[in-house]
Amino acid sequence: MKDDPESERAPARRRVLADAYAGRARDLTAKGMLKEATVIWENRAALGADIAPSLDHGILRLRLGDPQPLIAAWAHPDALNREERQRVGEQLAAAVLAKRLAGEEPALLEAINA
Repeated sequence: MKDDPESERAPARRRVLADAYAGRARDLTAKGMLKEATVIWENRAALGADIAPSLDHGILRLRLGDPQPLIAAWAHPDALNREERQRVGEQLAAAVLAKRLAGEEPALLEAINA
């Protein structure tokens, strides 16, 4: 792809590259290399608007303290299938519970309900 800049712009090539980035990011996450995985997810997201956001990317960002991608996904229930909606709900509920157990104010809960 680097030898032929035009092929890098082809939608099919970007989707294949997006899949490769997702696989690598998941591998890094499994190894506990969260910041490195975030960089790979961000590279994937930069491929273009035709590459759908990944819930795994949103979940990783939640783990790192940024709940906005999952809150945005939750706010658009029609954009998620039943399994995805359940997964997002579980992750957000776990984050709210963790905040409460830590004695923190549940601003996350307010953001989810907004």
